Amino acid sequence: MAKGGDGKWGLIVVEERDEHMVSLIGENPTLRPARFLKPSVTHFEKAAKFPSLCGILAYTGKKWDFFDVQFKGWKNPQKKWKQWVNQMCEIYGEMWKVTGIYDAIIGSTYEIRKDREMVLGLVKWWCPETNTFVFPWGEVTITLEDVMLIGGLSVLGEPVTTCLSGDLVNIEDEMIKQFRICYKSKWKKVHHSAWMNQFMGNNLELEHVAFLALWLSRFVFHAYPEDIICKKVFPVAIRLAQGIRIALAPAVLASIYRDLRVLINHVFNNTGTLCVWAPFQIMQIWAYERLPTLRPESKSLRPGEPRMARWHKLNSSSDLETLRFHMSSPKNFQMRPYTSFVENLTQPSFYKEQAEWVLGNINTEEELRSFSRCIRPCELAGLDCIEQYLPHRVGMQFGMDQDLPGHFNRVNATSYAAWKTYDNFIRNVCFYIPPRLSESGVTRRYFEWWKQMMPRQQDVEYILALESTSKNLDKSFIKKEVDTLTGQEANENILEEEMDSKSLDIALPEKESDDLLVPPGFLPTDKDKFKLTQMYKHVKHKKSSAFAHSPTAPVTPVHNSPSPTMIEESSEKKHSGDPAENKEQVAVDMVRNQCITQYEARIFKLEKDVEWLNANVVAKN
Repeated sequence: MAKGGDGKWGLIVVEERDEHMVSLIGENPTLRPARFLKPSVTHFEKAAKFPSLCGILAYTGKKWDFFDVQFKGWKNPQKKWKQWVNQMCEIYGEMWKVTGIYDAIIGSTYEIRKDREMVLGLVKWWCPETNTFVFPWGEVTITLEDVMLIGGLSVLGEPVTTCLSGDLVNIEDEMIKQFRICYKSKWKKVHHSAWMNQFMGNNLELEHVAFLALWLSRFVFHAYPEDIICKKVFPVAIRLAQGIRIALAPAVLASIYRDLRVLINHVFNNTGTLCVWAPFQIMQIWAYERLPTLRPESKSLRPGEPRMARWHKLNSSSDLETLRFHMSSPKNFQMRPYTSFVENLTQPSFYKEQAEWVLGNINTEEELRSFSRCIRPCELAGLDCIEQYLPHRVGMQFGMDQDLPGHFNRVNATSYAAWKTYDNFIRNVCFYIPPRLSESGVTRRYFEWWKQMMPRQQDVEYILALESTSKNLDKSFIKKEVDTLTGQEANENILEEEMDSKSLDIALPEKESDDLLVPPGFLPTDKDKFKLTQMYKHVKHKKSSAFAHSPTAPVTPVHNSPSPTMIEESSEKKHSGDPAENKEQVAVDMVRNQCITQYEARIFKLEKDVEWLNANVVAKN
């Protein structure tokens, strides 16, 4: 129905066109009508940048360590919290439903036990450039839909950064007075427990505001210092207490994206102990919902319980190697977990049995508006951060098909500008609601793009080693190396293949166990699946090619150990001339030799990984 850009139907969020589609692993080729989230492009040169793997831990040789990470925003309920929730719910429960916070408040009474290895293991695949997890077979992410259905937070309403006006300012002044009374205690801090003791059950007009302030400070926007009431949430609490809906979901998702970036930077910069403040229990439940082979058996829900109650006080203990193995195949990832029936849980109306096009004004349809917010790229404005949201890169999570993602420019100069991309009021919209049990796929074009780009990005491991080992190297040299090994050359290869053949060849696995011969984090780049010896030769060939393209590449083959005489002769030749150039050349040679060693170690590790898979997995089958 919607074939192109915006037109008489207003804003077109989903476009439809006939395409040759395949699965994420290249199976089941078929020509059919496909639906894509915009912006979507059909030419490689117009596609958004492929995720740069040089900042993703899963695709680097760097040893990464999260032992010094503390999840300060992962809070369980206090001793009397459930009692206070029940008291307030009797009075304000209906108001909470109107403002879209009922499930979130009830959900805060449940204990989600931390599986540290699972959460930090997933961080390994996070790409801060695209705010997506980059697995060998494609991209996925935590979406607004996830935060809405797991966290019980609304995607609709006013921004969290809106200032108070009129009589609401007087309420804030009174809250600040109460804050100062608590502050005069011997601790000189307003602890969560002291705040609860001061307001719980006093039936004063401010009790509801104080209750919401504690809920926001502890479970939604926890911040430094730990377990202290945050005055920044007072305006949000006051507006919620007045029955004003606030869009908390985008602000919370922004904080999760922000802290995932912080975690990646922490590993590379070795900054000591790190505290993250986002509610990462949402990310763990996201993993539970989408990785059925790794989650504990969920609990049954009683009528009225939120989705989070399924995971109350359940234990799981993940192993990083097991997680890596499971994430090597899309068959282990559930794209649309919320469409499955769960007893005593009401599904949103946008999970339909039959597909439907929505055309026109949806301002009176709350759930349709919510779904339309989830599938549009935008900026997410939080209390203290702005992050980009790119659902068109992960269309399959919404039941759509996936083609090459188009560009979406940043609009993050101010919170107001960012919010306008999120809440861009348009009277009429046009989008597609897929059937609840739809089977989506990717275009052959996307499959080839991903297959070509992913292996080439593995070479960024060499560049990362250069940059991390010597901070004095010329940045232009590093950039030139990156440009040589990535992006342009890969795109040229794709375009050449497209011109040489009218139909792209699809790499189909011969049988299920063949995938086990591909080490996690790698995809075959040739038409046939790699065997162990082929993988060994392939990595060495890529390594040799990478060094050969470099303007200062050593003549000696990288997989051979040169004799002392060769090293001495090479040094004499390189060190003749300008002293400054010699000094830089020595540094480059030193780093390059270290990179060679790292590559040899990487190849050795690949061999061990495949041996382990053959012994422990293939044998069992």
